[in-house]
Amino acid sequence: MSIKAEDKKNDKKGNLHRVYCGPTLPRQYGLQQHAVIIGELPEHMTQAAAECPSVEQLMVPIAELAPVRLALKNPTSSESWHNNAIKQHFYK
Repeated sequence: MSIKAEDKKNDKKGNLHRVYCGPTLPRQYGLQQHAVIIGELPEHMTQAAAECPSVEQLMVPIAELAPVRLALKNPTSSESWHNNAIKQHFYK
């Protein structure tokens, strides 16, 4: 899922609001399933995304939460693939 230009202005300050749809990550990354992220990613979340690019692929605009959750149930979807990649990377 890509972030559209109109999704970049979700509040009066222009902060991007996203929700993380992947599995909860180990404690040092501070990223739980369905966590809402406002604005830029904190350093510990940026580290997780750098280690496993699939993490950022499952950070979607809040408006896309429902379709992404449905796609995660389909084992052939790209969202499901990214979810499995995250599990394999962090929970080997």
